Amino acid sequence: MKVLAPMPVGVRPPNLFFSQALPPEQDFSVLIANVSNGFEAPGVSFSGPDDLIVNGHAFNVISARSGLLKETVLLADHLPLKDFFAGVTQTRTMEDAGKSMLVASNIFAHNYFHWTTQCMAAILLYRIAIKPSGGAIATAGLTPTMLEMLQLHGVEMDVMEIAPQQMAIITGGHCCNLLGDGFTHFPHPQIVRLLREPLGRIAPSRTFGRKLYITRKDSAKRRLMNEDAVEQRLLARGFEILQLSDLRLADQMAAFRDAEVIVAPHGAGLTNLIYCDVARAPARVIELAQGNYVNMCFIRIGQLLGLDYSFIVNPADPVTAVLANGNPDETTWHADLPLLDRVLDEQGV
Repeated sequence: MKVLAPMPVGVRPPNLFFSQALPPEQDFSVLIANVSNGFEAPGVSFSGPDDLIVNGHAFNVISARSGLLKETVLLADHLPLKDFFAGVTQTRTMEDAGKSMLVASNIFAHNYFHWTTQCMAAILLYRIAIKPSGGAIATAGLTPTMLEMLQLHGVEMDVMEIAPQQMAIITGGHCCNLLGDGFTHFPHPQIVRLLREPLGRIAPSRTFGRKLYITRKDSAKRRLMNEDAVEQRLLARGFEILQLSDLRLADQMAAFRDAEVIVAPHGAGLTNLIYCDVARAPARVIELAQGNYVNMCFIRIGQLLGLDYSFIVNPADPVTAVLANGNPDETTWHADLPLLDRVLDEQGV
């Protein structure tokens, strides 16, 4: 069942800045071409109801009618069925065999960006199009932030949490193509509108500054080695430093809603750009990117909402890149401080 038609999205190109310390052989022409043009947000559809088997370590799905659903395999082109059951030591079944259930997770569900833009979005569309009342969802283990998001959206459904070592057998199950590849760089305007709905009823615990820096010091991946120097520069310009993992979701939403300027290294916390106020002058966003991990997912959110977006590409550390065999998550990097200063000065921040 198709619930959202594809939708063309016109965009305003971001301001792109490239550090002179980047290796000359690095080519960013694909990035430049992609973010300079509009895109088509894919249509969203649901399959089912059907009898399903779901593994908890990757949320791959086998359908009684269609076999292995390829859209649920995100990290390999082909998953042998023997690997589907690898590590499974327990089997779960639905407590209510007559209840409709959505498979509402994928292998990246514990990443805040993927939970919000894929899993949560699928749940909201399922509630609208498939099961306006009742219903159930099968998910990875729910964190406090995931639970708070469900509560803020008023989702009242039975939940079956599937642990990595478990396999679930679901009757009357539904899957959504939104949980597969192809959606992370092409946000659908109607999905973003749904995700923004709680903004009018959140109750933050305090007010936040109009100029924010979102630190990633609590993350072991893609370490920004001169983040202290970045923070000192921004503190001198009147920025508030926020570590989002210390805040409940309603406070994160309020902070981004009320911000006029946001500076941040690339990270899942920038998912909260969804909540920026679009009724006033667009917020200015300066995203600091790591040269060997250039991802445009947050640029696309900014473009869809009409934010004033700048994207600074900084050099990755060549030594850690080699030691990590090119794995960007294990590579460190440095922000180009003079370039950051220039961008801030040009924007009068």
